[in-house]
Amino acid sequence: MIPRVGETALLERHARLLFDLDVDGRIVGINEPEADPAPRFWLIRGRTGTLLLARQDVPTDLVARVADLVAAMPAWDGTPLATDWTDRLTSLAGGEVDPGPAFLFGLRVAVPEVEGLVVVDAATRPLLAAHFPYTERHLAVRSPVVGVVRGGVIVAVCSTVRIRPGEGEAGVRTGEAWRGQGFARAMVARWREEIEATGRTPFYGTNWDNAASQAVARALHMEPFAEETGVS
Repeated sequence: MIPRVGETALLERHARLLFDLDVDGRIVGINEPEADPAPRFWLIRGRTGTLLLARQDVPTDLVARVADLVAAMPAWDGTPLATDWTDRLTSLAGGEVDPGPAFLFGLRVAVPEVEGLVVVDAATRPLLAAHFPYTERHLAVRSPVVGVVRGGVIVAVCSTVRIRPGEGEAGVRTGEAWRGQGFARAMVARWREEIEATGRTPFYGTNWDNAASQAVARALHMEPFAEETGVS
């Protein structure tokens, strides 16, 4: 089952976008093709609620102990979970933690135009192969995909890394030689338009140590709604 402490619908909605869950709410796998192994625990701390997910193979007694620890944590205040709580979580649950904020998109803002910005379709799909073969292979389930073309190939992408009938989450990758040129902000803004045109709610997530990704979120006036912590 999913242990709940003041759960909100938004947190569970995002959890089901990220993961495939069984009938008891246990994590079966990550919702993406060729996925890595799922984390043992996934903690989503919002300002008004908390949601804890556990992988199918995690013992029930351990899930209960981690749930008790999570229930004692303070509500999220927009900042990373304090080190003493992180240490207690890793000591009890085992593994490494990987925390970061999760965002919803706010009001649309104007962004500088970027030359070579394309929404990838059948005609431009081959341009992904040089730098983003995974995205090219799985274009059908990663669309919409927005890219920037340089030298006849796509050198940066914003793709739908996870998708459900009502939601989609953006993921951004830019080749090292093309970073710092405003590509990410332009791509994510266009991706937002494309995913909303399908009737889906756009989500965006990153890590606390990814300053560039957080800068994109701020520039596009995204609204953080939770901190998410994976324990692998």
